[in-house]
Amino acid sequence: MAHSGAARDRAARSRVARADGDEANGDTAEGDEQVEGGEMTKSRGSGVRPERPSTLPIASATDYAAAIGELEPLAESVRYILARPQVSIDADLPPRIAVVSALAGEGVTTVSTVFASVLSHDSQSAACRVDLSWESTTGPGVYEVIMGSCELDDALVWNGPSASLRSGEVSRAEWHRLARSEELDKLIGTLSGRFEHVILDLPAILAGSDGLAMMRLVDAYLLVVKHGVTTLEQVQTVTDLLSDVSSIGSVLNQVRLRTPRPLSRWLAG
Repeated sequence: MAHSGAARDRAARSRVARADGDEANGDTAEGDEQVEGGEMTKSRGSGVRPERPSTLPIASATDYAAAIGELEPLAESVRYILARPQVSIDADLPPRIAVVSALAGEGVTTVSTVFASVLSHDSQSAACRVDLSWESTTGPGVYEVIMGSCELDDALVWNGPSASLRSGEVSRAEWHRLARSEELDKLIGTLSGRFEHVILDLPAILAGSDGLAMMRLVDAYLLVVKHGVTTLEQVQTVTDLLSDVSSIGSVLNQVRLRTPRPLSRWLAG
């Protein structure tokens, strides 16, 4: 990808939503504030809201609460990011968004799940999260749909207010081929026709080439950075590699703020 100076400047100015929480299954974050702003692409989604099977309930406030649970602070950080397109009446959230990180284990799965749920619940948009990190191997998913052994409608899983599509039982030997396949392009295109927004959970950009290869599928990305783990140099490397793709912001994940002991004693009286 070409690395223009202007693109690097935009990436460096991209918004950070601070996340503050405990880790669950190595992939949980909570958020509390956001600073700095960047540029937003003005692409407009053309997806059609899909009809849910009649056997599944329509998402309610109860469904949403069950899906988000203790991650509500992270959900509020996501709302800060989603508020950016609403600043201008001419702007709109890109229809295809990748949630990425520099390294594995930074919280991409949790952030992408909350992102899709908040987007569906708050804006009443039809959103689908697709796991292309190849981690969710239980049950049919992307692999089975591409191979023709499962219908897309049978593979979609409704989780509260949003739908999701697992990776499927794909072997490691198939990862590289699938990441670059025309079949994957067609599948994402089909989902874009049914959903207003498609959120892709991609492999870590610096952990291998698959994540970078699949950036062709999206209009923009959200970067997840784990506090105290990812270095500034690694973040800069990722933003350089993704300089041709618009950024909607960043989430600083799993921040832990400690109150100095003297202050704690003073507050305790």
